[in-house]
Amino acid sequence: PKMGVTATDSVAIANSKASPKVLNFSSDDGGKIRIAYIDVTQGAAAGDATSTVELCTLPRGRVRILGPLSRLRCSVFGSSRVLDIGTRAYKTIDGADVAESANALDNDLDVSAAADVGIGSALTLAKSIVWTSREGITIFGTVAGGTIPAGATLTGWLAYTKD
Repeated sequence: PKMGVTATDSVAIANSKASPKVLNFSSDDGGKIRIAYIDVTQGAAAGDATSTVELCTLPRGRVRILGPLSRLRCSVFGSSRVLDIGTRAYKTIDGADVAESANALDNDLDVSAAADVGIGSALTLAKSIVWTSREGITIFGTVAGGTIPAGATLTGWLAYTKD
């Protein structure tokens, strides 16, 4: 078969051709990379399995999570411990209710030993999450497989774009 020169549009370019105003409201084109910092220390008492930690809050409006740029570091939680990372319930810009999702960003991150891992392990720059909210979105973690030890720490950041 004979090959030839091709010209292929990205999704953003194709969308702008279909509706030129799309990029005017996009957090992808001209959006700034922002960081929501995470700094949590469990109190003096351990928490039972399914204990939660509030990690950070994303601002209202349209945001795109940049998984490859996001990191989470933790102290040793103990054998068989894992962490799900999700979102609390929120309202979209249009006022629709979005239910809480305990693993919207990650499921079963291994926190049994001290770790330095990416958040949103299934995300890439090409496959990311875009959320819109009226009042912001709280990101939280849920510990499974055992307790969260007293004094356990979680630090890091969630990278995202926003207009």
